[in-house]
Amino acid sequence: MKKTQVKEEVLKMKFEEVYDRFQKKKLTSEEASELLGISMSTFYWKRQRHDSDEFEGHFDLRLGRVSPQRAADYEIAFITKLYAGKYRGFSVRHFHEFAVREHGFKRSYSWTKNKLEEARLIKRSKRGGDHRLRRERKPMEGMMLHQDGSTHRWLPHLDYNLDLIVSLDDATSKITSAFLVDQEGTLSSLRGIRETIESYGLFCSLYTDRGSHY
Repeated sequence: MKKTQVKEEVLKMKFEEVYDRFQKKKLTSEEASELLGISMSTFYWKRQRHDSDEFEGHFDLRLGRVSPQRAADYEIAFITKLYAGKYRGFSVRHFHEFAVREHGFKRSYSWTKNKLEEARLIKRSKRGGDHRLRRERKPMEGMMLHQDGSTHRWLPHLDYNLDLIVSLDDATSKITSAFLVDQEGTLSSLRGIRETIESYGLFCSLYTDRGSHY
């Protein structure tokens, strides 16, 4: 038996062992890919071939010789299944960031957006966009803290207004800090940030109005 055939048989046995554990839900896609030393998209493609009539007990080593069209086909299947199954509701920008960072995806943001639109997983964006389009909320808790101050006669027994300083999570609207002060300013903003971090941990970004103290 030639060395190439031996190597092919060893890889085939290793793949089938890992794939069997994956099917029994003893391994995740990420864990199985790591054991095999391949990307998640390659593992997905191998699973598709293994379950198809093309496999016929033969483990193809020529991963780099797949035609560009077939490569695009399995990448489309991978990215659409990943979005629909795990990241539904994410903006395309955030989904693409996660796909590249967490799943080793290589395609561009524009390619990803086009394929999700073609699969009707997202709505096709209007050319030029809408005027003053409402900002899309962040998809996960902790990604953005929203802070705002509101002036009102909050305490009826007082004859003057107070500023209510509210900090809340952009994704869930959970209030992380709220208190009254005589006048909104830098110190009140920093207090809201401090109370949020002390109770909920560090957030990724801060969204505010255009107050000069910011």
